[in-house]
Amino acid sequence: MRLFPIYILLTICCISCFPVDKAIAPYDRTGLITGVIDITPTYSQQAFYNLQTNSIVRQEDFSFWDLSFDCTSDSLGVYLNSAQLMGVYKVESSSFETVSNDTTFFANKWKYDSPSGYIDSSAIGKWWGSVSNNQVITKGEYFVTTLGVDSKGNSLGVKKFTLLNADLTQYKIRFANLNGTEDTIMTIQKDSMYNVVGLSLLNKQVVYPEPPKNDWDLLLSRYTQLFIIFEEFPYPVTGVLINKSKIKALLDTIVDFRTISRTSFSEMSFTNRKDVIGYDWKTFDFTASAFLVLPNKTYVIKTNSNQYYKLFFSDFYDSKTGSKGVIQFQYETIQ
Repeated sequence: MRLFPIYILLTICCISCFPVDKAIAPYDRTGLITGVIDITPTYSQQAFYNLQTNSIVRQEDFSFWDLSFDCTSDSLGVYLNSAQLMGVYKVESSSFETVSNDTTFFANKWKYDSPSGYIDSSAIGKWWGSVSNNQVITKGEYFVTTLGVDSKGNSLGVKKFTLLNADLTQYKIRFANLNGTEDTIMTIQKDSMYNVVGLSLLNKQVVYPEPPKNDWDLLLSRYTQLFIIFEEFPYPVTGVLINKSKIKALLDTIVDFRTISRTSFSEMSFTNRKDVIGYDWKTFDFTASAFLVLPNKTYVIKTNSNQYYKLFFSDFYDSKTGSKGVIQFQYETIQ
């Protein structure tokens, strides 16, 4: 019962997963490029968008993978599918086999990835002890993970896993049901064409959560946001994450969109934090009982090739059908 007031506060403060009202375009859109991405009224889809080509590179249901493994040559990050509201708990156990199968023990103890995308803010964190001569020596930690829910709200269950000794070109993972059945060891090879390679714990398959890293800029999706209301509390929001290996971005709320130029911002203000755009370009209007897109929020985006764009959001619904989950934005190149 103690969680009920927290849910109310979260609803009041920040939730972007409810119906939205018709937004008023804050700028003259003449000559601007328009992006329109329908991730469905239930936010069941994730869409990868390319700014240069004004196109959706890939779109699919978000719940076909569980863990992702960083493909950067010097990184060993392992991340959760936060669209599913996944969480993990590090278990104090003498062996993989003796991890408790009592799910009530793990209730309300889950840790969640920060939407920043940084490994030091991830739930799994630094799972290895040392790296020597390309060999990765694990700490031998054991994790239990709630797989969260799929796009229809169905519970996906609970698994246990441990990351085994590996090297800088691959990961080794052992996972099973809590009762020890379906005990599996898999090797996940890094692929330099991608930011991450994924794993479906349910299907025991290696998958690709993202398109090739050079093909996309923005990810429009549901993801887990961590709010601090008395304590850290996870909640699914709907917004935009960036491809942090390809672009950086900043938020400008002062300079008028029409007059933003390369002299309007400092290069030091750009960040590759994945949620630099995030979900809060919209807000809940209690008078209208609906979400509205906020005016005067401009996002400046810089690519690795020093191409600059300025972008603002204009809608979160379909103007013809009234369906929610249709993210609309306008943008143009900064010369």
